[in-house]
Parts: sequence; structure tokens; C-alpha cells
Amino acid sequence: MDPMIGLVKSLERDVDFGMVLYDGPLGGLQIPLPGGTAPTTPPATTCPRLVNVEPAKDNFAAIDMAYTRDPLGGSTPTDKALEQVIAHLPMAKDLGPDAAATRPTIVVLATDGEPNDFCSMSFPPLDVRPRVIDAVKQLLANGNKTYVISLAGNDPALMQLCTDIAAAGGTGKPAYVPSTRDALIQAFREIVGPGVACDVHLTGMVKMGLHCKGTVQLNGAPLACDTDDGWRLKDMSTITLTGSACEKFKTDPAAFLQADFPCEAIMLN
Repeated sequence: MDPMIGLVKSLERDVDFGMVLYDGPLGGLQIPLPGGTAPTTPPATTCPRLVNVEPAKDNFAAIDMAYTRDPLGGSTPTDKALEQVIAHLPMAKDLGPDAAATRPTIVVLATDGEPNDFCSMSFPPLDVRPRVIDAVKQLLANGNKTYVISLAGNDPALMQLCTDIAAAGGTGKPAYVPSTRDALIQAFREIVGPGVACDVHLTGMVKMGLHCKGTVQLNGAPLACDTDDGWRLKDMSTITLTGSACEKFKTDPAAFLQADFPCEAIMLN
């Protein structure tokens, strides 16, 4: 969520980002608290508490406004959060085969604890892990694959569940376990994919056919124009990095791209 170099900001023109944050009452209190304890989040009217931002392009501002700077602070009703996602995502078959193949709708479940349910007031609390797996299978049946990110390190119990969720998610990828901010950014870039992660939008427009008169540098090193290991002009306002330049840009969170074009190659508004 960094407003300058964060993943959501840098890819918001290419990816329809949405968000669901969730929590429930603290365990052991046995009273139906509507949500958790984060002081910066308004009280909830439902249990669990859900903070939802519908998927859309150019969605950084809306997500940033809803994203809590403090953890929500309550319990972890993951199954109910996934049910919310199911209700808000279109089924792939309704989008048509071309859209489903070229612009797939994916879910990324990032969690720091095992799922539980203190909203139902059941004693002992219900084991909702099977419900989580069922929800992920329902997402897959709808055409939406699910990736998993564990934010609790290698906690054995959570990792077993994350492994099961990842297997049910249909991606063929194990759960990601990032231990640093950079590793988290890299995980998201791998999930989004190279076709989007290597597209860079320009602040102006460049004339097709004259674009190679400009210079594009990655971390200060010049890149070759119109090659499979450098850069191409995808459209008048988008550069696509290729080959090793793309890999470097995807995997190095500190990567810096600079593009300069002469006046004759610039399209004036």
C-alpha cells in the first residue's frame, strides 16, 4: 500500500484490486461482540466484522481509505470472509471464455492464524477448518483460483491448513511464507503474473514507430528497444519489459525504471 512504489498503486491500472478484511469477537469472552478491537475501525453491525472494497481498476484510493493501519484485533472467521468473497465475485463462466482466460479472477487469502468461529456462541467453538476448504473449493468451481499467504511464519498447525487450502485452490502453488516486506511484494508479483507485472505506464504518450528514439533504463542500465530482452512499446502510454529486464523488475522491489523520449517522439494532448 505504499503510495509511490507499492504493488497496488503500481498495478491499479492493470488489475481490478478488491479487498476484504475480517475479524470476530475475541475468544473466551463468550459474548457476541460485533467484530474485534482495532481503535481506528468503526464498530461493526454484523458478526463477523467485514471491511469490503469491491474490485475495480484505479482502486488504490478506495482501498487505502478502508485499509486499517492497526490490525483489526479480533478472532479469525476465515470461512465467513471467503463466503463474502464468493458472493461478490462473478462466476468465470458468466464472463465468457476469452475474459476468463486472459483476465482471470483470482483470490489471495492472507492470514496470520487458524480459522475459528466465536460469532455462533457454540461451546466448545466449532471447528470451521472444513468450511474454509469447502469455500475454496466453491471458488474453484466458480472458476476462481485461490492463492495462500501465511503471515504467521512456519507455525506447524497453520502451515498444515495453508497447505490444504493451497491444494484445494487449484493453482498448483504451495502456500507462500514471506518473512520480509520485500518477500511479500515478490509473492504478490508472482501471483499477479509477468504479463501485468512487467507493464509500466508512462506519464505521457509516445508515437508508435518513433519510440526507439527514446532511452529506457532499469536501475541506471540502458535496455534494448524492441527486443525479447529489453523493452517494447505496448501502446502509446505503456512500456512492456521483456526477458531478464522483466524478471529483474518483478523480483527486485527496489527496481527503478526511467524512460526519456525526444520531443519528436512525444504525442501532445
